[in-house]
Amino acid sequence: MDQSGRQTSERATVSALSALLREERDWLAQASFADPSPFAERRNALVLALQEYARGRSAPPADASLRKAVLALQEEYFALDHALRVASGGLREALTLLQAQKPSIYGGSAGAGRSLGRV
Repeated sequence: MDQSGRQTSERATVSALSALLREERDWLAQASFADPSPFAERRNALVLALQEYARGRSAPPADASLRKAVLALQEEYFALDHALRVASGGLREALTLLQAQKPSIYGGSAGAGRSLGRV
């Protein structure tokens, strides 16, 4: 593949990964955390393709549109990272709340507690 074709292919891969990260962030906002990410396999394949492109490069890309696409990819990555951190914080708060409720539901040293099967 010639240099121009390689840059076009690399730019398409970068753009595809950016779109995938955007989809993943949107999915995360509505996801059930019991379900695995439907994006993991595609994301990993695109990342591996980009790593292969990077191995073959000795200098930063000269193509301005490829550099812009890489910057857009970084922005999508940071947005997804932020969404994951927010979700993680929410899950941590929910876990803390559940742990605080545990003694009143199951009983503890302070009282008999309630049975989940009886009123």
